[in-house]
Amino acid sequence: MNNNFLKMAFAGVVLGVSSFANAGLISFTDRVSFNGAVGTSSIEDFESFVSEESFRGSALDLGDFTVSMVDAISTITLNFIDIPPLSSSESDVNGTSHMRVFTNSSSSLTFLFDSAITVFGADFRSLNDSVVRTRLLVAGEVIDLPIAAGSGEFSFFGFTSDIAFTSVTFQGVMGDVYGIDNVSYSATDVPEPSTLAIFALGLMGLASRRFMKKS
Repeated sequence: MNNNFLKMAFAGVVLGVSSFANAGLISFTDRVSFNGAVGTSSIEDFESFVSEESFRGSALDLGDFTVSMVDAISTITLNFIDIPPLSSSESDVNGTSHMRVFTNSSSSLTFLFDSAITVFGADFRSLNDSVVRTRLLVAGEVIDLPIAAGSGEFSFFGFTSDIAFTSVTFQGVMGDVYGIDNVSYSATDVPEPSTLAIFALGLMGLASRRFMKKS
């Protein structure tokens, strides 16, 4: 080991800290990978509902968060918690209670959390079928959602963020009818860049001392 190596190693650590600090959002398109990355999370599966509950005209309180619509078309009997027997197979995620959602270019669905979170994910059916119909807005960023091959396709989408947030909005681009179930969310501690830098400096110091002893 020499001084040039130490300088290069330190530079690599600093770059690593910078990229971590600016990582932003990391997305997942399968639940297994998502669960492996986030560990334990809270899940809302809507199984506690014994009757259909609308979130068209006013916010619906689900405990840790509320869901509400902006400019929803009240004449359309969508945007409610659908319970068995289900209204349609188009939004049926797994045969159980779920959110049956409709958004278009003048409407959006928002999840508003009581406390800041850094993890969000859910199972879907018929979301973004064939073309971009819905996009996700979170922490000031627009996130592209997966495009399904056609109506009725199942999908998962989730993400982690190094910036805590309290709202997730499904913004309509064009008409989209879809189901949402098993909403997963949690707050995870993200190490501060300064903490990582201090830890890195400590490691470099130990390496330097070992090098000097051997010399």
